[in-house]
Amino acid sequence: MAFQHLHSFKILLSKASSCLFDDGFPDFEGKYHWTRNELNYCQTKDELFRGQILGFNVFIDPPVIKYHDLLGAQRNEEFLRETENITLNQAKIQVKDSLDRDIWQDSLVINGTFVSRHYSTSISNSFDFMQQRISAFNLEKAETLHIKRYRAGGHYSPHLDYLLVNPEPWMGNRIATFMVILKPAEAGGGTIFPNVGVNFKPRAGDAIIWLNSKPNYEVAQDSFHGACPVLSGVKVGVTIWIRSVGQELRLPCPLEENKPFDYNLLTHPKWSQRQFWTYTECSWRKGTKQCPTAKAKNVWAI
Repeated sequence: MAFQHLHSFKILLSKASSCLFDDGFPDFEGKYHWTRNELNYCQTKDELFRGQILGFNVFIDPPVIKYHDLLGAQRNEEFLRETENITLNQAKIQVKDSLDRDIWQDSLVINGTFVSRHYSTSISNSFDFMQQRISAFNLEKAETLHIKRYRAGGHYSPHLDYLLVNPEPWMGNRIATFMVILKPAEAGGGTIFPNVGVNFKPRAGDAIIWLNSKPNYEVAQDSFHGACPVLSGVKVGVTIWIRSVGQELRLPCPLEENKPFDYNLLTHPKWSQRQFWTYTECSWRKGTKQCPTAKAKNVWAI
């Protein structure tokens, strides 16, 4: 499968000049697309988020939200098994050289394909589950699900998901990216944001969402990110690129340039100000919870 080059890439060093330094990182196809600092981030611990918010972590600029075990073990396992029945072709980036000829870049080394959310019952159920949890965006108006598999040496060098070259007017730009990791690599395979120096190393079922554009729909440069090389094992993930068309009633007006994005839409997707009782504090009765002496707590209502 071929990807037409719509992403924005940094100016690439030549293969000869970029590999002169000894970075201590194993060789892999397309390594010359990575800088030494970017590969260093790939070897750091997961330091993407520091503030715990209702089971989520948030990094403010760029807006990046992490969800722990979003799908749950059973739903995640069913989705992962479903991907084993889907043919994933080698994905490549198609670009133009200085003579306007089509060439293929090894800045992307994965197998992947787009799959409808109606492909199977389990995938459809997982999609509906994600939409219920991530209510800040209308996922039905996003691109179809992209299933991707990274084997040893697989990677995607740092890039922007925001489309800088003629996005389809009936879809708009990729204002946000939502990704679920069904199976993490045994070693390597994190997602880095080198402009802000952070690395997301997921566990099975973890998800991450970030904004690729500002409230005025201009590109957010700090959304520049990359998929670190897999050193061992296999990484399987699902990506949904969320387009601007269809999100008009859920996002700030693009004319309000200085109006920030409401993070509560992502960090509290099912938040309710009603008072609930925790299981450990409550005695359960049929259809109700009664806690006559326990202290009430506000919790994530799912």
